[in-house]
Amino acid sequence: LDAGWSIEPERMARMLMEEADSQARSGEPLVARGLLAEAAKVAPDVLLNADVALAVHRLGAKFAGADRAPLS
Repeated sequence: LDAGWSIEPERMARMLMEEADSQARSGEPLVARGLLAEAAKVAPDVLLNADVALAVHRLGAKFAGADRAPLS
């Protein structure tokens, strides 16, 4: 994710969450989970971490039967 640009952690986490949503909508739940895992790593505060956790929960509910990679 390092392209030489300095992006604020909150903005980066939000962008990753938006991209995860797009990937989930296009039928790529594993890619979406990976993006949400990255968002959780860069989220600067507990409120944004809660937003990421809710997104992971929604993704899990939407694709309950799909193979899921661990969030580690």
